[in-house]
Amino acid sequence: MAEKKLIQSVMRALEILEFLAENGNNCRLQDISDGLELNKSTVHSLISTLEHKGYVIQDMDSPRYSLGLNCMRLGITYRRDFFARDRMNQILVRLVEAIEETCFFAVRVAEQYFYLDAIASDRSIKADPKIGCFFKLTTPSAISKVFLNEAKVSAQSMKYEVDFEQEEQGMNSMAIPFRKNQSLLGAIAISGPSARFTSRRMAEAYEQYVEILKDFPL
Repeated sequence: MAEKKLIQSVMRALEILEFLAENGNNCRLQDISDGLELNKSTVHSLISTLEHKGYVIQDMDSPRYSLGLNCMRLGITYRRDFFARDRMNQILVRLVEAIEETCFFAVRVAEQYFYLDAIASDRSIKADPKIGCFFKLTTPSAISKVFLNEAKVSAQSMKYEVDFEQEEQGMNSMAIPFRKNQSLLGAIAISGPSARFTSRRMAEAYEQYVEILKDFPL
């Protein structure tokens, strides 16, 4: 197979978008230049082009840049097509109704994971939704374990991973690998107060998840 030709300017523009997403989405030109080891004038030219196309915006009160609305538009389109008309959101809604704890869906992005969707529980004490947040895979969480252990654990043996107050004090979590044709697409996570969301409740939640998934064939 012939080696694919990569266009350097496109690669650099995409690296700028990734850098903004991974570094707080509020970066100075110098931060981007230093972080990507690119000439400041080169970064400025690329940023200007991305800004013109709506993929980057500059803060009106400071010399900082963040992702623009066109990035959101692409993400929404991806989410709609990827989950075939919001099937994942419906799965999360059903899970929250059955388990009464906050449920999330996270996907891996390089060495991080990203909260793509979440439905909060109606209970007064609950886990907060984290839609749009990035976390490093080194974060001690059930979701990290799913993504890091995927290469080591077969699809048949890994049911779910657990986190007993590792990521957040007072909160327990579980994360279930979400697969299609044996390929890992992401992780469905459930989180609740440690006094309420016990290991026994996690096992029950997994069984409820299996039943709910029968109504959403992939």
